Amino acid sequence: MSNDAVKVELAGFAGRIRGWQEERRFSDSQMLREYPGLGSTKTYTRILAGDAEELDCDRWVKDYAAVWNLIQLLAESAEENEEIYADLTTVTDVRKAVSDAMRETGNNRMVLVQGPSGSGKTTAARFLQGKYGARILFCEATEIWKENANAMLAGVLQALGVRQPPVAMAAKFDLAVTKLKESRCCLVIDEAHHLGPKTLNLVKSLLNQTPGEFVLLAMGTLWSRLETQAYAEARQLTQNRLSERLRFDGVEVADIERLLERRLGMSGEAKALAKSLAQTARGHGHLAFVRLVCRQARKLAGKGAVTEEHVARAASLVAGSR
Repeated sequence: MSNDAVKVELAGFAGRIRGWQEERRFSDSQMLREYPGLGSTKTYTRILAGDAEELDCDRWVKDYAAVWNLIQLLAESAEENEEIYADLTTVTDVRKAVSDAMRETGNNRMVLVQGPSGSGKTTAARFLQGKYGARILFCEATEIWKENANAMLAGVLQALGVRQPPVAMAAKFDLAVTKLKESRCCLVIDEAHHLGPKTLNLVKSLLNQTPGEFVLLAMGTLWSRLETQAYAEARQLTQNRLSERLRFDGVEVADIERLLERRLGMSGEAKALAKSLAQTARGHGHLAFVRLVCRQARKLAGKGAVTEEHVARAASLVAGSR
């Protein structure tokens, strides 16, 4: 392919990526953080402007093709209601821990789930929602919650179905307690590593004054940092109110094997493939990586049977885009 043709192809990928970005109103910094294959801000801007004269276009067209491939895979995953398997390690362990907490009558009704991104924490929470229905309430902490109890209460009330919460923080707290007392429910807080001293205390107060369970899902390294920074507040939760703490280091080989068997129809070769995929998966997104590999392998195989070569190629493509 001529250099001019490579430039045209690179510009085409960049344009599609920019269009997708604008539809979702993502900033350039968000894009570069989520998709490091785009390069630096300067490189991304130059490629979008068609100023690629001094760039290694052969290298960048491969990187941008990989990013666009990942964006498409993620879009497909979001559009499809993928089956959640009840026997995946994370799902099984979280389900048991929450079930045990539901039998508690004292204050030790909190479950803390720690693990890296992609290890299945949110998937487990989705399974709980499917199993228990409206008994499971779900909200996601943001960076704003760290020292802003008012913002956290607004998020909790939204999960409780309150669309127009009161303005005053005290009124928000009273309404949250009232709602959580109406029937015993389980409040799942995803991204809980975004909490801070004030909001950790707020979790403690809500737990003390209501009968239900609290499940905190957090990235392990960031939660450990939070426990150091807010030692006293975190200790009050993890020492006196903890039902169970679960730590996940990443994806289990047995779980990879299950996904290969169920999503790709592989049997005997799945065990060996699972072992070879495990190490790559632990560096590229854990279970989320394996799901994308399965999707890509199925795409590569078309209407035929998925082979080990399809899986190997899919793993290479997905790893190169993350």
